[in-house]
Amino acid sequence: MNKAWLSTLSTALVALSLGSGCELEQPADFPSQAELYGDVPDYRTFDGRDEDYPGVVLRSTRRTILAARVDDAGILGIGINIGRYQDAGDRSLRGHVFGQRVDLQVAEGRVSGFVSGTLAVDVSSTREQGTLHVRGLVRGRAAEYRLDEQRLSGTLGRCRYDLARSGDQHYQGEVHCDGQSHHVVRLKLPPELDRWTDPEVGAALGLLLGGA
Repeated sequence: MNKAWLSTLSTALVALSLGSGCELEQPADFPSQAELYGDVPDYRTFDGRDEDYPGVVLRSTRRTILAARVDDAGILGIGINIGRYQDAGDRSLRGHVFGQRVDLQVAEGRVSGFVSGTLAVDVSSTREQGTLHVRGLVRGRAAEYRLDEQRLSGTLGRCRYDLARSGDQHYQGEVHCDGQSHHVVRLKLPPELDRWTDPEVGAALGLLLGGA
């Protein structure tokens, strides 16, 4: 797994556990989630127990890799601020993830745009018999994965996942990134994601889990 990616997230989450009050920078020309939706959830409330945490949590056997709250307004965590814009003339996902600017347009069955201005995201999502199928590009890399109540498997950008359902809201299994040795991980996907459209879920998981 990309050591720089994990090291950056690990350092940020150590600061989180110590109560560090770092503020995430908003892209200069985008309105903030607070301006659009009022109250913004406090992403500093993750205490290491994910059972009641309303967000995505990815853990290895040794540490928390990422934790980010999810609601109708977007996804917010250390190094993660994705605003979900739902106006009739502006359906998009914008903000930043792990220091990379995100600007994606949401259409019927598809999300497309760029990360850091040049890395293409173009994913199409379909659902067959309860299974979400996602195909396309994440940060300019091929992505093809499936998600249902039993498994999350396939390639999300730089990383390949093979996770099986392990209790309520959790998946557990192996992940390989850029051909490096595998890691055993445990992933929580919260029910709040069920309120997002399939293309939004497909793109968001690619951004969060695909490796920066």
